[in-house]
Amino acid sequence: MKNELKIWIIMLLVPIGILTYNLILYKFFAPKYQNVERNVWQYSKSNINGNIQILANYYRQYQQHPENREALENVIRMEFANFPADTITSESLRNFLIRVRGY
Repeated sequence: MKNELKIWIIMLLVPIGILTYNLILYKFFAPKYQNVERNVWQYSKSNINGNIQILANYYRQYQQHPENREALENVIRMEFANFPADTITSESLRNFLIRVRGY
């Protein structure tokens, strides 16, 4: 009777221990995995090209609507704060971003 009780307790505690161990590993490695995934996506060609297209649209609006320039500059500063300007091949667009951001 005592042996059966011990076996049942062990059978109950082993899965709980495994789940706890997996949860601890997940809490440790998941943020690191997410950070790597985000960095890979952030510097992917499709993301960079998409951001360049968005910036080109802002540049066109900036040239066509002088009354909205201050608002557009604020939006560009916020959206492109961490965007690497050296990835832009168009010199006029790159200079526009550097001038608006100030760096």
